Amino acid sequence: MGPKKDNDSSKVKRKNTNIMIDIKKEIIAKHENGVHVSDLATYLIREISVKWGEVQSFVERYHHDKAVASRSINIFNDNAMCHFINILKRRQKQITMDNFLVRQEAQ
Repeated sequence: MGPKKDNDSSKVKRKNTNIMIDIKKEIIAKHENGVHVSDLATYLIREISVKWGEVQSFVERYHHDKAVASRSINIFNDNAMCHFINILKRRQKQITMDNFLVRQEAQ
């Protein structure tokens, strides 16, 4: 019997744990600097959306099969990014309503 080998799943779990710890540290650091968690989430969603836009344009430009690339991008937009875009829209709508109500109360 040879030495025990680490499973790939345990390596993935450790990597995911390390990523989560890094994200938590980043959230704590930004919170200490006065950034609220909801603002941070908005910031992260916008940042990821920009990165997705870069990936999307790269794939559209350089993929050899334009039809497959376009379908894949549309599927990801419909299934994944749509959720985050709707979150940003709801938050923007809430901010607009809050600003409207504050102006009405001030008058």
